[in-house]
Amino acid sequence: MQIHAHYNGAKPDPYLINHHLEDNRLSPESALKIIATSEPGGEAVGLPEFVFLNPQADPAPDKPLQYMIKELFVKETFRSAGTGRALMNWVIAHAQAAGCARMDWHVKPTNEAGIRFCRSFGADAVAGRVSFRLMLR
Repeated sequence: MQIHAHYNGAKPDPYLINHHLEDNRLSPESALKIIATSEPGGEAVGLPEFVFLNPQADPAPDKPLQYMIKELFVKETFRSAGTGRALMNWVIAHAQAAGCARMDWHVKPTNEAGIRFCRSFGADAVAGRVSFRLMLR
């Protein structure tokens, strides 16, 4: 729910969120994978959501996979405490172990802290790319 509030500014109905998670994002048919990190009491404090892709435009026979991060979210009270860095280090190691040639993810151009965070891992903005969205409902 905090992810939704973070991006949309409003808390949704918990029933709708649970229904969406169970039926879509966490279903066995979903290509999206989610890993959560928690504090000792069991409360989730951060998560990356990712998917493996086989890019057509940039095939690399020795490393044919692309790792696409859909979300990398850390609960507000745990930001700047190393949680995001630990999650990103796990994501990088996971992508490397799977034989990925590259990782891609989106960051809002106004998210200066997020951009600094990405650059701290050696990532570069993709030149000549603009993100688009077409709403279908």
